[in-house]
Amino acid sequence: MISGATNATYAIAAVSPSDAGTFSVQVISPLATTLSTNVQLTVIPPAAGAAVVAKSFPSASARLLIESANDGVVTIILRGPPGDVYRLERSADLVRWQDVTTLTLDVSGEIMFRDVATEPQQFYRVRAK
Repeated sequence: MISGATNATYAIAAVSPSDAGTFSVQVISPLATTLSTNVQLTVIPPAAGAAVVAKSFPSASARLLIESANDGVVTIILRGPPGDVYRLERSADLVRWQDVTTLTLDVSGEIMFRDVATEPQQFYRVRAK
């Protein structure tokens, strides 16, 4: 249990490898209680001069790689089953998310997209469409 994690969203200002682990969400209402499936969180330290994040989606067998260079260009690579379609979103605060584009994996099961960072701190996520 994470103390204080009772809202619809939960964010950590600065993650470290010690934040890694297996997590689930329990939702309680007057009518029912339900527990999500477990999700494995892995914290990968960034390479020198770049920020890199990798996230696996076990149900869709997809992998998202994000690399940010010093020139402000963010490279997003998504790999998974050919033909799968995802919506790419970005946020400066992990609360308000903005649609960036739709990513459709090519016949090799990969797509690369480049985005220009518009904020000093930017977060990305993909959602299955």
